Amino acid sequence: MQIGLRFDIDSVIDATIGLENLLKILEEYSAKATIFVNMGKSISRKILIKRIGRKKNNVGGGEQIFKIGVTKKLGPKGVLKTIIFNPVIAKMVKKYTNRINELNIELGVHGGRNHAEWQHFGKNFTLEKAESEIEWSTNNFRKIFGFSPQGFSAPRFVVPNGLESILKKFGYRYHSDICEVNNIIKNELPNIPVNVVGKHTVPILEWYAAQGIDCKDASRRAVRKAEEIAKNGGVPVFYGHPSVEGKLISDYFIQFLKDSANKGFKFVSLGELI
Repeated sequence: MQIGLRFDIDSVIDATIGLENLLKILEEYSAKATIFVNMGKSISRKILIKRIGRKKNNVGGGEQIFKIGVTKKLGPKGVLKTIIFNPVIAKMVKKYTNRINELNIELGVHGGRNHAEWQHFGKNFTLEKAESEIEWSTNNFRKIFGFSPQGFSAPRFVVPNGLESILKKFGYRYHSDICEVNNIIKNELPNIPVNVVGKHTVPILEWYAAQGIDCKDASRRAVRKAEEIAKNGGVPVFYGHPSVEGKLISDYFIQFLKDSANKGFKFVSLGELI
């Protein structure tokens, strides 16, 4: 059985200590994965100012969203670095390129010029705006990493109209922009689902950890979900972020790798699933 591993690099911590730790873990457990890299900046100061003071961890109807807070993920230094400098994230990942290639880790593109702007406004992008964003990201990926990306994922699974046609134009083989379905959706391009996931697109181990569930129980639940998807003929795909599974709750991720391997799962990149 195969299970795809997907990680999104959104932040300065994802791109540094989180990624460094994650690569060590993947190497130790001979696990391949796909890492989607934010090619632009993490935040929009304009959006940040507007959202100050808002309650975040609830959805309509008052249902609580269990997730680890941004301040805890980034730490005080990471928060300050993001707010003051708001660096281009992909440039921070460049120094790990050789290590990533040695481990046969697949790199892909995550969004456009600004992660927060896409997350909040991407649904309303015009075709021209969406194409401009993807062209910018694709060209910068080639400049930074020295090869053309094959896979794409949109921030927070926010898909603009016409996305697949645009991706196809720029040479992408697939994207991963849907949650909680069992099988790959094949239209103009294959859309690989993230399905070993918590509610409301929160990564599954983060979802359980935020509730205080211990790593062994969280891992058992996550592996059980992967087994159910595979049993029903689907393709299980796990999802997370280096700052979380590579740093904050690395013990949860390590337990998940051990338990998944014991059940016969082989860890692959998303590109290997198509």
